[in-house]
Amino acid sequence: MKMFTFNPGDLLFRPEGLYQHIGVYIGWGRVLQNTVEKGEHVSDVHQFSRGQKIGFKKTSSNVSAVLSRAEAKIRNPKPYHILNNNCEHTAYEVAEGHRNSPQLWFWLAVGLLAVIYFTCRSR
Repeated sequence: MKMFTFNPGDLLFRPEGLYQHIGVYIGWGRVLQNTVEKGEHVSDVHQFSRGQKIGFKKTSSNVSAVLSRAEAKIRNPKPYHILNNNCEHTAYEVAEGHRNSPQLWFWLAVGLLAVIYFTCRSR
């Protein structure tokens, strides 16, 4: 098995049905993630992977800023909410300092296009 070295702030991905579950590496083999079951919490890389192959995106985030934002999340974890506090929101906020959810925007756009298509088609 090939081992990779992650740095605090790197984004980790694993498949989860039609989307990718995302967490942020915070050092010492730990990942801050946000799940439906537990909300924002820390797990080890193995627990994060759930036996799946992990993808990752290296970031050039400032390590001390990442660790400071992670510590704030750990001290005051919030529950999961698909629209305003999903796994991407948590990971991007800790890694880059801003909340972002590209997958959510993608699926909202797909839904909107489907509504437009079926509305126009029925006329």
